[in-house]
Amino acid sequence: MAKIKHVAMTVNNPDSAASFYCEAFDLREVMRTDDNEAVALTDGHISFVLLKVKTDPYGGGRLGLHHFGFEVDDVLAIDGRLQKLGATEITEYNEKHDERENPADPWVGEKKWIGPDGVTIDINQDGWDIGN
Repeated sequence: MAKIKHVAMTVNNPDSAASFYCEAFDLREVMRTDDNEAVALTDGHISFVLLKVKTDPYGGGRLGLHHFGFEVDDVLAIDGRLQKLGATEITEYNEKHDERENPADPWVGEKKWIGPDGVTIDINQDGWDIGN
């Protein structure tokens, strides 16, 4: 079974949003980019990433849900399901981030797809470090 491991939301000010969510829900900061355009928080189970709103090809340009990520047992098997169900692979991202030497090897890292409502979905069989 796939597990939801992270949710990313675009906000106007990741720093102030992080302060709000940490204080309101006792979340803990686990990562921040040098430019403060992304701050990752966790409850110890799921990573909640706050991204500075900007236009990008992976669901940006608007406030709110940007993408969410599933940890899966087999990325390539889920690829087949997503394709069969009509999801759109973000090919240029996936080709750029393909770390495999041989295409027959298991996928390494995350892949991105766009679901039926235009929300980006990350899939990864190694999970994401959420600071546990």
